[in-house]
This record gives sequence, structure tokens and C-alpha cells, in this order.
Amino acid sequence: TGRPAAARSPDGRAAAGARRRARLPLNPPPTLEVPVTAQPTAAPTGTDPAGSPVTIPVALTAGGAVEHQVHAELFTPEGPLPATVQLLVPGFTYDHRYWTVPGPYHYAAAMVRAGYAVLALDRIGTGASSRPPAREVTADSNTAVLHQVVQALRTGAAGLPAFDRVVAVGHSYGAGIVLMEAAAHHDVAAVVVTGMLHTQAPLHARARQMFHQANDDPLLGGGDYPADYATHLPGKRATLLEAPGGVDPDVSAYNERIKSTATIGEGDTLAATYDPAVSRAVDVPTLVVVGDQDQLFSAGEDGRPEIEPALARERACFSPAAELEVAVVPGSGHALTIHRTAPDFFALVREWADRRLGGPRAT
Repeated sequence: TGRPAAARSPDGRAAAGARRRARLPLNPPPTLEVPVTAQPTAAPTGTDPAGSPVTIPVALTAGGAVEHQVHAELFTPEGPLPATVQLLVPGFTYDHRYWTVPGPYHYAAAMVRAGYAVLALDRIGTGASSRPPAREVTADSNTAVLHQVVQALRTGAAGLPAFDRVVAVGHSYGAGIVLMEAAAHHDVAAVVVTGMLHTQAPLHARARQMFHQANDDPLLGGGDYPADYATHLPGKRATLLEAPGGVDPDVSAYNERIKSTATIGEGDTLAATYDPAVSRAVDVPTLVVVGDQDQLFSAGEDGRPEIEPALARERACFSPAAELEVAVVPGSGHALTIHRTAPDFFALVREWADRRLGGPRAT
């Protein structure tokens, strides 16, 4: 995350040696511990599941004109439709592909194998979704659009099946939008916040310097983006998103290739996603997952973890109604799905969802 610039313009270590355990300073304290390994588990036999493309008509405001659309990929397990769908919301400079990195890094595949349906979203302005003017793509308009997607999943609109429960899972900026939607509309069954805390590390304030206009980017240039659609400067994603040594080189290169955009409107309204009044209004079970080498939220200036003070402050930002649980993944940076510990991140979420919601088929 970090605010994109206007037109005027991952020493972290992978978890090593013997198996390490994710620290779970929770409120109330549980007995759960989830092992985190240094290497990803082997990819499943066969290919990753293919998603079905979905297009959902949306407005940028409540009651506004339905002039735009968002793209998503729907993944469902074999057999009867589960009662629960996970709605995946990516952060700045990502689209739905953050959740579908091939092999052991594929979050959607892991959840489908666990029995959950998954809808991986291209937020408004990203991927194959509409690109409104940059200053119209804000925290509020993202929240309005996400609410419409949640309602489509609950009612079976836009050709989607209807689900009894929606679990909103966000990464970074997407996590902030998930919090805003849950706080305003109270229509999701649970919330998973990943790669976001209410306290930022020093690099966060400098992140805006690592963006440039999307049309000027060697990879995205020629995409005919509206003015003030921004993306990371070449080579800066590793600095912002990776724990050095925690990501295989080929995955790091893939992460560069799938970069998307953020808008100046999102940057200008970013602070709204960090407002504790928003998170304190969330009244459903909430899980926060962060890497201990997240350079934007949980690491100090020199990369040393400073996670415990940040987590102590985080617990004060939620009400008892959220029954907050916090999980720390050792050796992971900001983008949890691309690190070697990604399968263990997936196991954390799956165990929590099964325990708090009774599994994908419970109602």
C-alpha cells in the first residue's frame, strides 16, 4: 500500500531451520498454534482450478447510475454448492491474480480444496474492471462497489449463485475497503484482514515515491489508462512487497509481471481505511494476518521486526464484537501469497474459518 503519486509527477529472512510457529496474540487468547514451514508444500496433483469469469454491473455511489462493471473469477468445489463464499479483495497495484499465483501460492485453489467457494475480484479500476476517472475511484467508491458485489453474492444477481454467507478477505488496501464495507453495511459473516495494520512502518510514508503513471510504465504502457492511474516503478515491488530472501526469484519475477494500478483518488482517501472508528464498527468475527517482515506495517527502518508493539495497538482498534484474532507469519513480507510461507498463511485462514463458521457447508 502507500499513496500513489499524482501526475506531476522483499534484512528480512524466510523462516529457516526447524519448523517455526506463528505467534497468535489474540483477544481472548486461544490455544491454537499453526506451524509455519520454510518451504512451500508441494503443488497439488493436476492443475490449479480454473475460475469462471463473472461481470457485475455497478455504480460508484449508493443509488447512483449503474455505468461501470467489475470483473471477477468464480471458483467452486466439486459437488453441491457450499453455503459460504470467500470474496477476495486485492490491494494497491494488484488485481484478482494476487490470489491465483500458480502452484502452492494459489489462495483460491487452497480454499476450493477446503470446500469453500471463492470469488476473486478485480477492484474497480483494476484488471478487467472498468476504469473510471482516477479521482472518482476512492475509498468510498470502492466501498460502494464492494457492497454491490456482496449483495450480488447473497442474492444470486449477475448470474452468480446465491450464498448464505460471505466472508470478505482483503489484502492491504483491499483489507481497508473490506473493513469499510463491513462497518457500513453489516452484510458479511466474517472478515479477514491481511497485510494491513493501523500502525504503519517508516517505509509506508515513502511508498508514494515508488509509483509513476501507468501509461509510462514499460509493462503497462500502452494500456490507455486514464490520467493519474499509477503503478510501481520497475523494480520497486520487491522493496515494498517482499521479505528479502523469502520469495523465490521466479515468483518475484511473476509478481512484477502481474502488477496492476492504483489511482490518485485512492491515494488521497487512503487515510479513511485506517480510521479506528471504522474497524471498531465491525461486529462479525475478524482475523488479522500479517507477515513479521512486512516492511509497510510491521517492520522497522532496518527491516527488524517490530510486530509486538504494532499488534498491541491493533487490538485497541477493534470492538469486543469482532472477537479479534491476530496471526503473525514468520518470514513473510507484505504480499503474503508470494512468499514460501504462503501455504501456511492459507492454513491459518482455513482453520480459523472452519472453527469460527463451522466449515464451508454450515449455515
